[in-house]
Amino acid sequence: MHCVMSFTEQQVEDVVRTNVQDKDLLTPIEDPYAVQKCVHGTYLKNWESIWNLGLCKMQRNHIHFAENEVVDDQV
Repeated sequence: MHCVMSFTEQQVEDVVRTNVQDKDLLTPIEDPYAVQKCVHGTYLKNWESIWNLGLCKMQRNHIHFAENEVVDDQV
């Protein structure tokens, strides 16, 4: 018996979004000394606001960080 199923990219994305929870993918940083470097990427136009007010998740669920800077398009 041979079975082939075909899904569109949007159907796959919808299934993943429905079944994957953010909390299962993220690690909270509770100890400021737990990482040596914490990088947040954004646009230069946002810098003054971040400097004055700090980072804000706004309407998002969380703020993304990386432990390294971008080098050759790799984080």
